[in-house]
Amino acid sequence: MEAGPFFLIGDEKSAVRLRRFLGRYGWAWGQTLPDDVSRYSAIYQWGKSACALLSANSKNTSTIKEHVRWFNRQTELQRLEDLRLTEKRLKLHGLHPALLGAKPPYASLSTKAAVYRVFVSHLEALIAYRGMAPLQLDMNRRFDRQLCRLAIRVVYALGLEFAEVGLVPGAHCFYVVHIDPAPQLSEEAEQLWAAQIKTELAGMRTDENGRTPLVIGSDCELLLCRDGARVVFANRYFTRFGRIGCDGWRDRRRGMIYPLAELRPRPQSDAVSLIKEIRRTMHKAVLQVDDDRVEWRAGGMPKPGFALGGHLHFSGVRLTTRLLVALDNYLALPLVMVEREEERARRPRYGFLGDFRRKTHGGFEYRTLSSWLVTPRLAMAVCSLALFIAQYHDELKQNPLDALPLQEAYYSGDKAVLHKAVASLWEELRTLKSFRPYEAAARPLMERALSFKPWPSERDVRKFWKIRPYAIMR
Repeated sequence: MEAGPFFLIGDEKSAVRLRRFLGRYGWAWGQTLPDDVSRYSAIYQWGKSACALLSANSKNTSTIKEHVRWFNRQTELQRLEDLRLTEKRLKLHGLHPALLGAKPPYASLSTKAAVYRVFVSHLEALIAYRGMAPLQLDMNRRFDRQLCRLAIRVVYALGLEFAEVGLVPGAHCFYVVHIDPAPQLSEEAEQLWAAQIKTELAGMRTDENGRTPLVIGSDCELLLCRDGARVVFANRYFTRFGRIGCDGWRDRRRGMIYPLAELRPRPQSDAVSLIKEIRRTMHKAVLQVDDDRVEWRAGGMPKPGFALGGHLHFSGVRLTTRLLVALDNYLALPLVMVEREEERARRPRYGFLGDFRRKTHGGFEYRTLSSWLVTPRLAMAVCSLALFIAQYHDELKQNPLDALPLQEAYYSGDKAVLHKAVASLWEELRTLKSFRPYEAAARPLMERALSFKPWPSERDVRKFWKIRPYAIMR
């Protein structure tokens, strides 16, 4: 019978209080791994010092992945010891670390700048403090949203599942001043964490007992251009909301601008239906644009300064770190292999690994990808891979992006370094029985990626999708 989670605890100061917390909930803990790890549904490794305790239990570590989920793995915790390496990883992800003792350029010159501490677990910010005072988080406040999203981003970038992140607000960004994988938890934090662990374990059991119906949607951005050069702002033709809308950002000189068109087709349960819905949405969009000379561009950055996203929406699947890692490796990585050289400038401000947003409908949005509407075949490949990964990510074994050189290659767009990893991912996929129904649809993307053939994002997507004025006359 499954015995719930097991906590592997070192000798950190916070371990004393943690033991009392675990005792209240009847959860097992120890400084060595149990003989029969298969009894437990998950292992939570608390703190760096627990790493040293594993050497005496090496006979158990080789089989642990076959039986249970391991949260905060030995490798990631050991890497935290090297602050220079940690800073390098965070900078790659577009974050601003200040871990080595140098004072970050705080918004205020005061040496008493507030440190915000956020406890993150399972891709959620559970509780935050300003100094020692609890912070009443309100996700309707921009500051609170940024604080929580950045803390989650730090934990994910370092390969962790839970940790406390210290952030200091600067003039234009937050600075990361500490990461603690074994923090002192308040009573309120303990209660929130216990409730979340119970939810996580219940979700794991649901995953094992059967899959719920999966639905996938998208919102992909397009850039409108006239005469191949001049950008035409999308709010000239579209409103902000609806199936066809526009998106934008705050410009320092002009305020809010909305240059990007955004297609928001109705979600579907399969890739073929989603592609058909995207095409229908395109046909409706072209009726609102009164000039056939206005071209539609997709890709990562068709014009300097105009980064495009191809966001995927999932419901009917539980968002976990494991799923996010699979999407990064098996979908975002091949897509980088087909981008044009100038499109790498999109990262890391956009397109950083593990970019997601939870949605009010209970699902989530995966935001890392560039706009994949370049051709119908490539769009079909992306949607098919996304559906497969969402349903079968537990079968996927590789995580090449865990290695720092591969992360560097991803952000710089070094395809020569990435090629071997993508080839290995494709080889693994083709060995899986569950992948066979998706293989034909995914092949155009993977073959283009492995042949170093960039997608034609410099061309008008209407030509490939057969949208007016390129529609086939019947």
